[in-house]
Amino acid sequence: MTKTRMHPVYIIAAAAVLGLAAPADTAKAQLGLPQVPGGLRDLPIDIDRSVRTRAERAAEKAAEDAEKTRETLEGTIEPIVDGASGVVHSATGDAIAAINSATRSFVTATAPDGSLIEADIVVALLDDDQRDALHRSGARIISERRMGALGKTLVTLRRPDGVALPQALSELRSSFPDGAIDYNHLYRLDQASDAAERQDGGAASATRPPEPGRDGQRSLRIGVIDSAVLSTHPALQSVRIVDKDFVSSEHARPLTHGTAVASLVARSAAESVDIYAASVFFQVPGHAPGASTEGLVAALDWLVAEDVDVINMSLSGPSNELLGAAVVATSERGKPIVAAVGNNGPAGEPLYPGAYERVIGVTAVDREHRIFRNANRGEHVDYAAVGVNVKVADSTTGSFTIASGTSMAAPHVAVVVAKTLRDSGVHPDALSSWLIASAKDLGRKGFDPVYGHGLITQPPVVVSGR
Repeated sequence: MTKTRMHPVYIIAAAAVLGLAAPADTAKAQLGLPQVPGGLRDLPIDIDRSVRTRAERAAEKAAEDAEKTRETLEGTIEPIVDGASGVVHSATGDAIAAINSATRSFVTATAPDGSLIEADIVVALLDDDQRDALHRSGARIISERRMGALGKTLVTLRRPDGVALPQALSELRSSFPDGAIDYNHLYRLDQASDAAERQDGGAASATRPPEPGRDGQRSLRIGVIDSAVLSTHPALQSVRIVDKDFVSSEHARPLTHGTAVASLVARSAAESVDIYAASVFFQVPGHAPGASTEGLVAALDWLVAEDVDVINMSLSGPSNELLGAAVVATSERGKPIVAAVGNNGPAGEPLYPGAYERVIGVTAVDREHRIFRNANRGEHVDYAAVGVNVKVADSTTGSFTIASGTSMAAPHVAVVVAKTLRDSGVHPDALSSWLIASAKDLGRKGFDPVYGHGLITQPPVVVSGR
């Protein structure tokens, strides 16, 4: 079925802590700052206080990041160009991201199609030759991160002065036709307001702590790309949480949605489960929490490297070249992606990643199998699962709350997929056939744009030898 810039002073401060900075006198001269042997804390008092404060904050943050990453760095030195000064600095491995994104603020803008994006920013997913050519071109690169598992480099660029962002994007695409280059789009959480979306049928039972796995079976390994997770919540006390942050801005990280989704994974698994939680959402000034393309792609790369069984993405937004390319690369590495189809209503346009062909798109129904009234519909809907009026972990109270949305349905299907792959030996390429065969048909007979192939409740029974 076809489914349709960071001020140079920050870099100097961070790199100095890591012992990787370019000569201090050279860098300060480019900033117009005095050459003070004592460093940032000895800057004269008449220096702009805001610059001093931000520099010290960046240095402190970089020290923390360096301490966390120093033991795991591999020693590979990669050049990085600061887009404001053009100075080439050196950083090691993951420290590139810490140096370049420590104090970046996400400023929103609107793309020509009306979608929300980061102002003045273009992101690119490139192979090594394309990356090297981009550096030689003099582009205003503000950060880059090596996507080891996906075999690419994620590069973030600021548009040239005097060039409109759409034009900058078009020119980059013309120069690198084989690269994935796009806006840094914003993606939303697919959970509806609790009170407004309660429906008949009652709440689900309280989240059960996972039970020990059966003898001879390893724990399920579920990747969750969402908001941060409150791992101390009682619903997650028996769950192993491995978390990592992929937010490239200074804004606050919410906890509510990711905690709710993680609790649903734990309940559906009802056994030993490891949740690899990729935190990608942040509080966007003037808007609801959002996740950037940049963060989503980096999270996918991490989860592939961690060898999870399946990846859940209870989020949605516009189609994006980078995200699409990362989805394909993830699928080619045998890692299924399950995503919510979105809560944009029956007439809403397809939302992504759920509408990508290689993604398992999930809609929500209540316990009477009635479709969630705000669920997206279309040929990209693959399956349905209960996601209306379900009880989920509440990070704000430490207790539970009621939630509805396609976000709440996707985790169950993700667990079914993980169990099917682990327990049956089914190859990821054959997964779709088994899920279709086990789905309970809803709505009109056969596939339809409301329920897809039908309701997923339990893993399919795979006959030995087949």
